[in-house]
Amino acid sequence: MLQKILKEKTQALHDELEDLLFVTEIMNKTLSLDQYKKNIVINYAVHKQLEHQLFDAVSEKLQVKLNLDSRKKLPALEKDLDELSIEEGEVALLPAAAPEILKNDAFILGALYVLEGATLGGHVIAKNLASNPNFVHQNIPVHYYSVYGEDLMNHWKSFVAVLNEVPEQDYAVALEGATMMFDQMIDTAKVYNP
Repeated sequence: MLQKILKEKTQALHDELEDLLFVTEIMNKTLSLDQYKKNIVINYAVHKQLEHQLFDAVSEKLQVKLNLDSRKKLPALEKDLDELSIEEGEVALLPAAAPEILKNDAFILGALYVLEGATLGGHVIAKNLASNPNFVHQNIPVHYYSVYGEDLMNHWKSFVAVLNEVPEQDYAVALEGATMMFDQMIDTAKVYNP
């Protein structure tokens, strides 16, 4: 199954990104508001650069199968930025992946695997933020981390079902897409966490 292969082959990148996104602090409930703002800014910068490119480049067949309109996360990130009083102009955007590297559906599905996995993990993040002493008496927005609400598992399962339909001969291309997305996120995180 492609999902398992992508998970195994990108584990080192996943771990590096988690370090840059303060996952240890999130899990032990010591994340500060400044660190949280950095996470939102990093995710916003990546989605601002790539979400439209990915969604526009995927085939119409997959747009329908994935119900892509329901998977847009940029509006939730924009709400978080607004409620955290972060001006869009304050967000440094890195050069995004050029549209020509969005080779085909397998590549795009690999890239979306990273974004959908982050959304799945967002549920755990939102729960930990709710019990973080730094946030208990503050109204911290978690629109991005709870973007799918009660539809989270249905969205994840339907995505994985489509991902695992990728033919074996396209696995390497899907891995390229996942690696590209992790690299974009890591490079962006390093801008905010030098």
